[in-house]
Amino acid sequence: MLIKILLSLLITANTKQQFLPYRQLLIFGNDTSPSLVQQQMQLLNKEALAIQERDIQIKIVEKGSPLYKKYKAKAARFEVLLIGKDGGEKYRTNTMLEAKQLFALIDAMPMRKDEMKRKYK
Repeated sequence: MLIKILLSLLITANTKQQFLPYRQLLIFGNDTSPSLVQQQMQLLNKEALAIQERDIQIKIVEKGSPLYKKYKAKAARFEVLLIGKDGGEKYRTNTMLEAKQLFALIDAMPMRKDEMKRKYK
């Protein structure tokens, strides 16, 4: 019985360590589509408070970054990837991502629903 409890605690501890404290929004295409990257950032900058509330970290991925290989991003085009707190890819697009669409995607996630419940209790 004690072994089962210890094993359960170990599994729980390891599971919690896997989660990041933020969601990542990766923007690829800085060299090939600098104007699209700039437009995407302008759209998102208008919603800075909502982005902060949802724990989103935005990163413009530079050419040659290992993130291109990790997420199989095309080096010659604009792409936006949403990575969840669990490290999994949640959404990918090669067009502009509107803040409203981004928030709808995140707010529908189970982890985000739990965050909102805790915040408003």
